[in-house]
Amino acid sequence: MNKIRSIALGKAGELRVASELLLRGNDVYFNSADSGVDLILGSGKKIQVKVAYSSAVKDYWECRRYVFSFKSWRKVDKHYEPHNLAGVDYVILWAINDNVFFVIPAEKIRGRLAVSLNPISTKQQSEYMLFKDKWDSLK
Repeated sequence: MNKIRSIALGKAGELRVASELLLRGNDVYFNSADSGVDLILGSGKKIQVKVAYSSAVKDYWECRRYVFSFKSWRKVDKHYEPHNLAGVDYVILWAINDNVFFVIPAEKIRGRLAVSLNPISTKQQSEYMLFKDKWDSLK
């Protein structure tokens, strides 16, 4: 995916999540600086939004997998450092093809380069499945 399309998809994800939050009674503000915090709730909670399309994986069953990347584009000692989510309270992952959201406390993701999950399989459960559509955790 080219860089311009990736940026546009990220912005679409922010708008989609903001719409969902507004419909659920939250006040939502957009951060004007690109600091890792995408949205700020009226309560002061800071959110980063990540989006991904699925890739079909052939195994012994057909399943969808989403990979949400947390790589920073800042080089440190000739390598990319993992996204540290500094100042972020929650990460909301939007699995586009299935239109499913995961509302995850940032401390569950800090230090990871990526999160991989399958929201539709009952055979392949992820530690992140508990956070599927957990909008109430933002209250």
